[in-house]
Amino acid sequence: MLMTAERQTKSQLVLTQNSLFPQVLIDGDRESFLEMLDWLSNPADKLPCTPTAQGNFPPIYALEWRSASVDKLIVEVRDETLYFKGPEKTRSWLADTVQFLLDDGREHVGMHVEHYPGHPYLSEDSVPLILTIDPQAH
Repeated sequence: MLMTAERQTKSQLVLTQNSLFPQVLIDGDRESFLEMLDWLSNPADKLPCTPTAQGNFPPIYALEWRSASVDKLIVEVRDETLYFKGPEKTRSWLADTVQFLLDDGREHVGMHVEHYPGHPYLSEDSVPLILTIDPQAH
């Protein structure tokens, strides 16, 4: 897998596409979620991640942001990448969501990020995410 202009990270998020439910698990320590927050402020290139495979699903090697002229954020897995596609306001919402997780302060904490009827930012076509801060994630 060749990625151009990769960011160098000390700690990487661990991404797993769940084989039982249509969702992606994003695990990491505080440092890796801070790196994600930094990436969201300027997602000019892919954010490399540590892939794990589950079942017949291929591993996910990176996060990528794509600006799109759609109303809401679409999160999808394609080509071994977790894509976030949407307008600028949804990138800000996603950054606020990650910051909320970091501000919790507990050593282990998680949250579900998924569409519900009337969601102001997330498209119903998005794969659900589970974000988990775990100091043991690697």
